[in-house]
Amino acid sequence: MPKKRKKTSWMNKSTSPFLYNGFFQINKPKDWTSFKVVDYIKRKFKFKKVGHAGTLDPFATGLLVILVNNYTKKFSDFLKFDKEYNALVQLGKITDTYDIDGKVIEEYKDKIKIDKKSILKTIKLFEGEIIQKPPAFSALKVSGTPAYKLARQGKDVDLASRIVVIKNINLIDVNKDSFSINVLCSSGTYIRSLAFDIGKSLKYGGYLSNLERIRIGDYRLTDAKELDKITIEDLHVMKDFGLNI
Repeated sequence: MPKKRKKTSWMNKSTSPFLYNGFFQINKPKDWTSFKVVDYIKRKFKFKKVGHAGTLDPFATGLLVILVNNYTKKFSDFLKFDKEYNALVQLGKITDTYDIDGKVIEEYKDKIKIDKKSILKTIKLFEGEIIQKPPAFSALKVSGTPAYKLARQGKDVDLASRIVVIKNINLIDVNKDSFSINVLCSSGTYIRSLAFDIGKSLKYGGYLSNLERIRIGDYRLTDAKELDKITIEDLHVMKDFGLNI
């Protein structure tokens, strides 16, 4: 857990943290929920309002945009941006959450035989406009209740499929029972579902074992700060919003 830092100089001056508006670009640590990061930032700087512009699952790392005060009203502006990820897909098993944190519900006993050519051919089938079914363990609501809460209770969750756009998939590496890909996609795309669908197409089943978000619109992970090194000077503004620090 990030170490507590001493109060920054601006906290000791007359400037109120309520007057700061903008967003942070943070490299989310592994095993942290997006809400935990929001709470950490709120407590650290004593901001009145803090939110995020698109969640990352606890096991995932990478770019998390944290909105401060007036910028929390701009959630939808950030949400519409395309996202880019690096993902590792593990073959041979299916989990109930479609990721490494889930319970294995199906295991394939056949020896996995994959190569670069077969993986490339399969992943390219998912480029373009596709119909995707969100995982049952997701924050999407069913009659006002988050789907993951119902799924944890053992209830059947059948979320409606929807159209998403996979703008590009590039193969990064292939191992004997896994492969890594780079994905550029529209907002609302579940990389967990993509991993599940690709695994199904390969006849081996699969789940997402690692995920790193490297871009949201024009904002990149390379410009993000580690959570324990974030300072008030790292608060950005979007001039198009007409808001200033």
